[in-house]
Amino acid sequence: MKHLLERSGPSPEAAASFSQRRAALDRVLRSRHFEKAPLLSAFLSYICEAALDNDAARVSEQAIGVRVFRRPEGYDPGEDNIVRNYARQLRRRLDVYYQTEGLEDAVRIDVPKGAYVAVFRGRSAGEKLPATPLSSLAAVTGDLSQAPERLREPHPEAPLANAAQPRPDRLFQRRFWLFAVCSILLCAIAGYAVRRFVKAPPRSPVHPLWAQIFRGDRNTVIVPADVGFVILQQLNNRTFSLAEYEGWSGVEQYDHVYMSFLKAQKYTSMMDLDTVSRLERLPEAVPSRLFTRASRNLSMDDLSNDNVILLGSNFSNPWVEVFERNLNFHFVNQPQQGRSWIQNTRPAPGEAATYENTTRNITHETYAVIAFVPNLANSGHVLIVEGLDGPGTQAAVDLLFQGDQLSPVLKRAARPDGTIGSFEVLLAATSLDTQATGIQVIAERHYP
Repeated sequence: MKHLLERSGPSPEAAASFSQRRAALDRVLRSRHFEKAPLLSAFLSYICEAALDNDAARVSEQAIGVRVFRRPEGYDPGEDNIVRNYARQLRRRLDVYYQTEGLEDAVRIDVPKGAYVAVFRGRSAGEKLPATPLSSLAAVTGDLSQAPERLREPHPEAPLANAAQPRPDRLFQRRFWLFAVCSILLCAIAGYAVRRFVKAPPRSPVHPLWAQIFRGDRNTVIVPADVGFVILQQLNNRTFSLAEYEGWSGVEQYDHVYMSFLKAQKYTSMMDLDTVSRLERLPEAVPSRLFTRASRNLSMDDLSNDNVILLGSNFSNPWVEVFERNLNFHFVNQPQQGRSWIQNTRPAPGEAATYENTTRNITHETYAVIAFVPNLANSGHVLIVEGLDGPGTQAAVDLLFQGDQLSPVLKRAARPDGTIGSFEVLLAATSLDTQATGIQVIAERHYP
């Protein structure tokens, strides 16, 4: 580092007084290149203050990460390279500043590569800073017009005979703008032709539902079923509540090592992974707002603040329990008997009180429920997709993506403003060698 600061004769820093260096820093921080970049400004301020205090020893990558970027004490810069990334941006931003607003500044601030030490360099009268290519300026500012005029002039040694000719850069600019205008016109014409003559693909019948689940102003969290949770209940021949699931306080140690292993792992099914993939590819999905989270990592805050999609019944996704008290169709599981069924708490005329898989043959009837309810804070929505078995859940998923049979349900659930109100749908399907066929809606409920 020492060779960066030493010069023959008076050093550049010595040539500039403390007040000049302080003023140089203030000018840079007040410039339009830094006033709206708080992290870059804080980075520059930190290393410059160290230089002004003659305390460069306190500057290190880890110190900058902690003091400027709020990283925890003792974090590993080898795994988190935020300081290096911002250092590159800082050097480019300083170059642009000194080629535009700071072109005439008497003192320049540099951050030499390979270090995070700020160097104040005084310029002698008439000294010119090295030119920064226009392409580099445009890369940072996004505007070629920010380049100073002297960088766009012909070389001073160009023959006088060329003086009357249009300057190459001006000619290039004219051609560029002509090309840009023509491109815009062609795009407008093409866009009109597409809208006029090409029919847009029809929206999915389930679009109104997906439009409320996927929002640009709210996160959507997909929660697959927890297969390990199912195995634990089967091994213990009983169901566990959500409270036990969160703390495992009531789990009987069937096999201490095996049970501990299952409680520590996060397993789900291939069917749920496929469902997550299909959800991510929906045209309504907002990638920057879409997250997949293991059931064991979910929290009440997620159910209060976000839109959530819960895959699986309370036997495989215990968070469903939070919303069951407001639902009509309840899933009942008795592992000790090898039975599970859907309880219809308020049967309508023609409906049964219970719906159960009556056989375990390759072909059997199965049932599922799709529920759309408010989240805990009533600020978003929760979509619950649950079946008595794998084929049942698959039937509910297929109905959501095909949409034809669900469309009439959504129309009946529509509010005057066009949004979808809360509803439940009970489905029946035939499980043929673990594949759901003959899916049909057999009951539904709507809520204000």
